[in-house]
Amino acid sequence: MSRRLYTTLISAATVMGVLILVLYTTLTKSVFFKGFSLCTASNTELVLLESSLFASAWVSGFIVSLMVVRKSILPHIFVSLFILAKFMIFENCEGFQGILSFESGSNAMLLAGLWAGHLSAVRFPLMPMNG
Repeated sequence: MSRRLYTTLISAATVMGVLILVLYTTLTKSVFFKGFSLCTASNTELVLLESSLFASAWVSGFIVSLMVVRKSILPHIFVSLFILAKFMIFENCEGFQGILSFESGSNAMLLAGLWAGHLSAVRFPLMPMNG
């Protein structure tokens, strides 16, 4: 594989991973848990929210791994850096409404889901081998 094609593949997989992650987390927070308030939520609602965030990140990690056909973990590293940068930027915003421990737990679930999706794709029996 030429260097240009490899760079294009890594870039496309990274962009797709970020877009998929943003799409599914927005879907989770805005549609499934619309009107969710951390102060009035039960433990069951918190577990469901965190589980759905984990599943969203898992899908993103799985698809990105399938796109790069196990050749590289660079897209996962870049998406992880995106998650951490998003957390650091929103933590320092004045309009930040969340509780810091809850937000850091949500971002930890996103990171765990992303890498669990990668591991699942690597172990996926129908995935093509490195070419």
